Amino acid sequence: PTSRDINCLNLQWFSAIYFSTPQIAYRTANCSSNSGAAFTRLQTLHLQQRFASLLCADGKQVVSYGSCQFPTLGFVVERYKCVERFIAEAYWKLVMEHVRDGKKVEFSWDRVRLFDQNVVQILFDDCMEARGAKIESVSRKPKTNYRPQPLDTVLLEKLAVRKLKISAKQAMDVAEKLYNKGYISYPRTETNKFPANMNLSSLVGQLTTYPQWGDFAAEVLEHGPNPRNGSKSDEAHPPIHPLKLSSGSLQGNEWLVYELVVRHFLACVSWDAKGQETRIKARIGGETFNATGLHVTDLGYLRVYIYDKWSDKTVPSYIEGEELTDFRLQIKDGQTQPPDLLNEGPCASHREDQGSFSRQYVGVRDDGRFIPGFLGLALVDGYDAMGLCLSIIRKLWMRCNGSIWSLPALGTLPQTKLSRPLERCSLVGGVLGKSSNITDRLW
Repeated sequence: PTSRDINCLNLQWFSAIYFSTPQIAYRTANCSSNSGAAFTRLQTLHLQQRFASLLCADGKQVVSYGSCQFPTLGFVVERYKCVERFIAEAYWKLVMEHVRDGKKVEFSWDRVRLFDQNVVQILFDDCMEARGAKIESVSRKPKTNYRPQPLDTVLLEKLAVRKLKISAKQAMDVAEKLYNKGYISYPRTETNKFPANMNLSSLVGQLTTYPQWGDFAAEVLEHGPNPRNGSKSDEAHPPIHPLKLSSGSLQGNEWLVYELVVRHFLACVSWDAKGQETRIKARIGGETFNATGLHVTDLGYLRVYIYDKWSDKTVPSYIEGEELTDFRLQIKDGQTQPPDLLNEGPCASHREDQGSFSRQYVGVRDDGRFIPGFLGLALVDGYDAMGLCLSIIRKLWMRCNGSIWSLPALGTLPQTKLSRPLERCSLVGGVLGKSSNITDRLW
């Protein structure tokens, strides 16, 4: 071909052969963009006039709205309110302890816990009258710790937050650099299964020369790569995997993310960890207690996957039907605990942008937990207080994904569907005013 022919080549935007597929993508993007622009304009103009001093020093802060940003903000606010509303409740439980061969074994109560101290005391007294514990059963069964599925973008972000202690954005920025340098495959993918025609053996083979995981890679190559595939595929990019060995030039977060990609790849194409679980059931009077132990027989993928732990929990030998008299039974008390505030890990699957975390919507505590700011609380509470009918929104999204091909003009909609939301938009501002007095408590 001539140089002119080459210059006329066009980039393929969508890896689809059906005309409707890119159309749906365009409609979805347009709907998201238009709704975001409309609500951003509404919020900004309305709130800047009434609460300029609260938003920023010059009163010109943009109060943005996004179709991904706001659901994520809603999750953060919902969890925060759940923690705020939580009322601790006292509970009591029975715990049986027995020492054999110099090892203390703790048997957990089948009832777990009760919230009535008097009832627990009565059950405790009944057990003490029995004067002995009987081993009712000793059972053993195989246990499997499954290897991970291939790495997609959301899982990479979650692992980076939980295991590497770096933010999802930092992880993706580093992954992009590694991709541009040719170390890993394209890091933005929804696929978690390898194509059947992909040569995994060659990818594993080039990892056998690295001292940190070379021996394990050689074993995987000997057995044959056997990925534990998921069910998702975007039909555009394979799961994230290594493309070449590091020459030793990677440092800091680049090395951490690269190592995670390599170890995860080797883990998902290897084999599961195997073990044997022992379960001992004891009875004192009318109450039953259980103790469990674990003996790991094959570490499997855990030999290379340093981010998961699965270790032995040995228990002494007991014989079914034997009587125990030298046990200790006691009552322990405690209180129910509220759920943790969200951190970046759970939010990764609900978020595609960082907007919620940069405009007084959400703050990050020292422990990495998210706490909503006054603006985030006000926006969520304000929109909830409107009680907007979602029928129009549902039709918009049905139009985007091709379920329906036409929408009624605004003039044909009942006037109440348009006037009520507009009249009640001031609720956002009203809630913002109420929320401003808790700023110091939140930050």
